[in-house]
Amino acid sequence: MGHVHPVLPVMHNLQARGHIVALATSQLYQERIEREGLSFYPLGPHYSEERLEEFFPLIRYLRIHYLRVSYDFLRIFMASIPARIPELRQITQVFRPSVVVAGPLTFAAQLFCEQQALPWAVLSPMTHFMSPSLHAPPAGFPRVETVPAALRLPYRLGLTGALCTATALMAPWRCALNRYRRQLGLPPHADPLSPQVVAPYLLIHTCSREYDYNRSDLPPQVHYVGPSVWDRPSDWQVPSWLANIPPNTPLVYVTLGTVFNTRLSVFRKIIRALGQLDVFGLVVTGPGCPPDIFSAVPSNVRIEAYIPQTALQAEPRTRPALIVSHGGVNTVLTALSDGIPLLCIPLGADQPDNAQRCVDAGAGLRLDRRLLTTARLKRAIHTMLTQDSFSRRAERMQHTLRQHNGPEEAATLILRLAETRAPVCQPPPS
Repeated sequence: MGHVHPVLPVMHNLQARGHIVALATSQLYQERIEREGLSFYPLGPHYSEERLEEFFPLIRYLRIHYLRVSYDFLRIFMASIPARIPELRQITQVFRPSVVVAGPLTFAAQLFCEQQALPWAVLSPMTHFMSPSLHAPPAGFPRVETVPAALRLPYRLGLTGALCTATALMAPWRCALNRYRRQLGLPPHADPLSPQVVAPYLLIHTCSREYDYNRSDLPPQVHYVGPSVWDRPSDWQVPSWLANIPPNTPLVYVTLGTVFNTRLSVFRKIIRALGQLDVFGLVVTGPGCPPDIFSAVPSNVRIEAYIPQTALQAEPRTRPALIVSHGGVNTVLTALSDGIPLLCIPLGADQPDNAQRCVDAGAGLRLDRRLLTTARLKRAIHTMLTQDSFSRRAERMQHTLRQHNGPEEAATLILRLAETRAPVCQPPPS
C-alpha cells in the first residue's frame, strides 16, 4: 500500500477532471481500490507486500540489506515480467489507455509500454536510489556538505569508493533486466535502471527538489510535484477517544508502516521508552500486528491498530509533537509536509535513505535498529522534544513541500504526456 497510496489522489484528480482511470495490481488490493470508486484490473502475481513472507518465505532469513534488496529486485520485481506482459496486453485491449502511469519498480509495465510504443510516466514515491551520485549518495550515507570541513576530503574519497561499490553491486540487476529486454525484442542498455531508460517520457517525483538535495544531475523529464498524500479510506470515522488526549502534553505518534510492522521487539522498546517520559504515546501497529499482543502497557501509552497520520495532524489539539517511524517515505513526507520532526529507525528498503534526508535537513534523528535500546530511544525522544531546532528545520522543509499540490501537478503532467506523446521536459535554466 505504500506504493498504492500516492497514486490514489492523482487518480481521483484525473477522474474529477472527467478522465477515465483504472488501477492494475494484485487482486488482494481490489476491494480497497474499488471502495475508493476506482476501476480495477487484477494483475498477477497476486501477492501483497504486507504479507510478503507468506509468498516468499526465504526473505525472512535475508537480514543483510543488500541480499534482501537483491532478492526483491531479481525474484519479485523482475521475475514477474514474463507472466505480467500477456496480462498487460489483455488489459490494454479492453481499457485502451492513452497513457500508462507505472511505479518505479513495475518493470513489466515499463517494458510493455516500450515494446508497444505506448507513452508512460513513472510516479515515484521514493528517492532516486537507483541513480546515486555525489549529489545524492547511496542510501543512508550523509552528503559531503553535512560532514565537518576537516573530514570532507577523506569522506569524499570514501564516498567515491562507495559509489563504485554500489554500481558494482547493482550489476546483477542490470544484467537481469537486460535479459528480459532481449526476450521482448528490446535493445539492452548499459544502465537499464537509469531514469533515462526507466522513465524516458516523464518521471514524477512526489517530493520537493530541496528534499532531493537540489540535484542537478538528473534528466529534464524529472519533475518534482510535492507529496501526494492518502492514508485513510473515505468511510473512516474519527474515534471519540481522541478528544480525551491530555492537553499540554506532547503527543508522540509511533508507526512502523504496513510491511515492517511485525518487528515486535522494536515496538516494545519504543513503548517502554514512552512510558518513562512525560508524553502521551499513540502507537499504531498496522495490519497483521494486533494491539492486544502487547502486555503491561504504560498508562500514558495507547495502542491502536490504525489511526491515520493525517487525522491527527488536521487538528491543533491532536497534532503530534514528534513522529517515531521506520522512515517509510509516505510517513516521512506526510510528517514533513506538516512541519513535524521525525525520529527514524530504518528497518529496510529505502528507509535508510529517507531517514538520512531527515537528518541532513536537521528535521530528525536516526537510530540504528541493531543498537536500539530503551535508554537510547528515551534520550533521543527527550532531545527532540526539548530542542526547538528540529521543529524549525521541519517547518523549513514544510515550506518547500507546501509550495506544491502533488495530485494536481502530477495529473497535469500526465495529461500533457497523453496529449503530446513526447517527453515532458523541464524548461532549460535561464
